[in-house]
Amino acid sequence: MDDDWLSGIIEPLNGKVAIGPQKDWVDAALQSRAAFGSGLRSIGLPEDEVKRAVSLRDDTEAQLRAIELDIESYRPPGVMFAVDPVPPELYARQRSVWRRLADYFSDREVRVLDTDVTEVRVPLFVLAGADVAGCTATFDQQEMHSRPLTWSMTVFGNGLGGSCELKASAEASFTAAAGQTKVVFQPLKLMLQRIAVLLDGRQVGGGVQVDSGSIRTDSSPGLLLLSAEARPPAGPSVQRFPLAGDTTGALATYKWIYARTAKRNLSLGVDAFHTKLSLTVGTELTTQVTLQYELRGGHDYVLLRADEGDGLLWAPVELPADSA
Repeated sequence: MDDDWLSGIIEPLNGKVAIGPQKDWVDAALQSRAAFGSGLRSIGLPEDEVKRAVSLRDDTEAQLRAIELDIESYRPPGVMFAVDPVPPELYARQRSVWRRLADYFSDREVRVLDTDVTEVRVPLFVLAGADVAGCTATFDQQEMHSRPLTWSMTVFGNGLGGSCELKASAEASFTAAAGQTKVVFQPLKLMLQRIAVLLDGRQVGGGVQVDSGSIRTDSSPGLLLLSAEARPPAGPSVQRFPLAGDTTGALATYKWIYARTAKRNLSLGVDAFHTKLSLTVGTELTTQVTLQYELRGGHDYVLLRADEGDGLLWAPVELPADSA
């Protein structure tokens, strides 16, 4: 992702953030196939080895899913047991399958050559006002009263760096005026490790690793007012508002329910040791959001889904034909 657009004037925003548990690289690999493969490439492993490791990861996931279904078959919903009815051999099989993936890199040494600390901004929600005088975008104060925006995040460390869970919240109290785009973001500090991967004392890989256990933040979510030239990546259209026929230029008010989403993986660019590193972050909006738009008549509007993080943007507004 080219996230150079994620800069601007910082505005006040009340919020909270909490760093949760870390997972080791095996569990992180099972969380995200794409992040696992990308992370192995970032530490310089040959492509054939990356494919073998990802294939083993896929086989491990399938076997663990089958075993989990077998385990659940011994536990009918709503039934309480004084003694666990699951045969011990099922748990033993589960541990054995997990261990087979964990042992894949046991004969390799990861040697840290240098470290550096950097900060990234994770986009969480985009709010934009249509670029016509008088238009606004805001959170519906009645619907969102005392209800903060909340997100869960998963940051995947590169290489064998595991993953880290975070939870963040922010007040839904800001407005985007005509032509403005505002972005809620979470700043994170990362420890970058320049590493060499050794096998029997011979280097077989090298690159940059992010250890999820090093992820820190000293700030709750922030709010950016983007510059007029910034162009956040936009996704597909979700609604058209054909108001060109309203020649009075009156303001029309619309409500839009933005439902919580499934977790979406973003690829953030990180400058690391004179190269560009791709960091995978999963974000999920965990509250339903009610937005209110004021749109001036005399124009047609197209609402677009934000392509990175959650939120909505506007397509460029075309002038009426007779005003060209």
